Amino acid sequence: MRKIVSLLVLSILLLAGCSRTAEVSAPVKDYVSSTEGLKRVKKLENDSVREVYLVQEAQDLPASMLLIVETEGYNGLITLLVLIDYEHESLTEVSILEHNETDNYGAYAAEDWFLARFQAKDANTDLRLVKIIAQQPEEIVAVTGATVTSQAIVDGVNAAFKVFRDFKEGQ
Repeated sequence: MRKIVSLLVLSILLLAGCSRTAEVSAPVKDYVSSTEGLKRVKKLENDSVREVYLVQEAQDLPASMLLIVETEGYNGLITLLVLIDYEHESLTEVSILEHNETDNYGAYAAEDWFLARFQAKDANTDLRLVKIIAQQPEEIVAVTGATVTSQAIVDGVNAAFKVFRDFKEGQ
């Protein structure tokens, strides 16, 4: 019974707060193979989380939430794409779409070896930046010499996590 109620609530939320794919931005179109199962949830968007999409499964159940986030780095805005697995409530991917960070330090944060540190993080727990060794699952080790950039990415992912949690609570 609870599952049926959840599905009804989700359907109402989707109808009330989502739009179809006509408003899908270019970075999202480039990222997903088909925009057919993509629904934008504008009511969740804010100053830092610019775009929120539910990636739907065949039965209209969300498989994941895709968010475009802007966060302030050392040399200006960093634009992130954050993908959260809806069922497992964990981070699937974070990638940097655009940045102006310095090549010798800040740009390292856009490389796979750094972004891999975010893989499978629990979307129900905010991340924390640490300088040397991660001792807790929610800790992310900063890029040496690029603490501001590293913190900006952590802040952007945390903003995405908050939107995800708010949506799940509203079901």
